[in-house]
Amino acid sequence: MRMSSEQHRRVAIEAAEQRVSINQLLVSRI
Repeated sequence: MRMSSEQHRRVAIEAAEQRVSINQLLVSRI
C-alpha cells in the first residue's frame, strides 16, 4: 500500500498509541 510520508507519519503515531504494528492497524481498517 503506497501512501505519502504525511499519511505514514499519522498512521505510525496511531499505531504506536494503540501498541500495534502499522500493518496490523491498516489491516484492521480494511
